Amino acid sequence: PFRLKTAYAPPELASLSCTMSVPLIVEVHGEALRRLSLAAGRHFVGLRQAAHHCRDEVDASTLRRLRVVDSAFALLRHITQASCDTLLADVDLCAKKVEAKRRAKQRHDVDPYDSWTAA
Repeated sequence: PFRLKTAYAPPELASLSCTMSVPLIVEVHGEALRRLSLAAGRHFVGLRQAAHHCRDEVDASTLRRLRVVDSAFALLRHITQASCDTLLADVDLCAKKVEAKRRAKQRHDVDPYDSWTAA
C-alpha cells in the first residue's frame, strides 16, 4: 500500500531518495486520478478535486494523503531550471547580507581592551 512517511537519511542517500520520489509522485498521482475518475464516471482536474468529490466515501487519512500527493505533483510541474536558477541567485544575495551582518557583529563584539578577544 502507498504510504507517505518522513524519513531521515544521510545526505548522499537523501538526494537519491528525492530523485526516486519524482517518478513515484507522478505515477501515483496519475494512477489515483485515473482510478477515481473511472469510478466516479467523470473527469477531475486534479486529485484535490477528486478527493473532494469522493470525500463521503474516503477516510480522512486517505483524503489527506491524496491532497499531499496533489500538492507535491503541482509543485513538481512548476519547477524549471530557470526558476531554480532565480531562487539560488536570490539565496546568494540573502546569504551575502547575512554574512555581512555576522561579520559586522563580530567586529562590534570584539573588546579592544580584552587581550583574549583582541585580534
